[in-house]
Amino acid sequence: MANQEHLDIIYSGPAAITAWKKMHPDIVFDLSQANLYRVKVAGINLTGANLTNAYLASADLFNTNLTNASLVNADLSGSDLSYADLSGSDLSGAKLTNANLSHAKLTNANLSDAKLIKTNLADAILDSMILTGSTILPTGDTWKSYIEEVVPILLTSGGKTLVDVLDTGCWDCHRWLNCPMHAAFDANEINDIPILFRPRAEQFIQFFDARLIPQPIKL
Repeated sequence: MANQEHLDIIYSGPAAITAWKKMHPDIVFDLSQANLYRVKVAGINLTGANLTNAYLASADLFNTNLTNASLVNADLSGSDLSYADLSGSDLSGAKLTNANLSHAKLTNANLSDAKLIKTNLADAILDSMILTGSTILPTGDTWKSYIEEVVPILLTSGGKTLVDVLDTGCWDCHRWLNCPMHAAFDANEINDIPILFRPRAEQFIQFFDARLIPQPIKL
């Protein structure tokens, strides 16, 4: 259960939170299981906060520092996490449906079993993010089905075989002119990829540049 004093401070607003943090720099907020619907804590330092099982739907978390925070099984549906720093945070099992994570930093964040349905990940930093087979992506695929089904189909949608694409050595390259999408579609830029495949190509590039996609097995 959440610490009532900590809850009272959070509801007092950003100025009170900042003042309290200055007085208690070593104490992390315990907001586990708290109802924080539409809470407004934009730009606040919540490093290491315990938000396990918290209800944060439609919360304003713009530019909030949530590094190393525990958001296990938290409900962040419709929340604004744009520009937030979630590095090292634990979002396993979290519900992020319709959340805005554009420009957020998710380096080393754990999104095992998280639900990212229709989540905005535009320009988010995903390096070393942890995903499991049951993590649901913004497109509705599980990570397992994305890796095993979507990626091979995308790589061969330009008319080449998977072997042809992989034999270019593109998996070790993160420059456009020798990346997998260039190899698959002979494209010199994203707009050269047929419009039907362009959203999937953009998604692939984001995951690939974060080094999250393992190289498919040549069959």
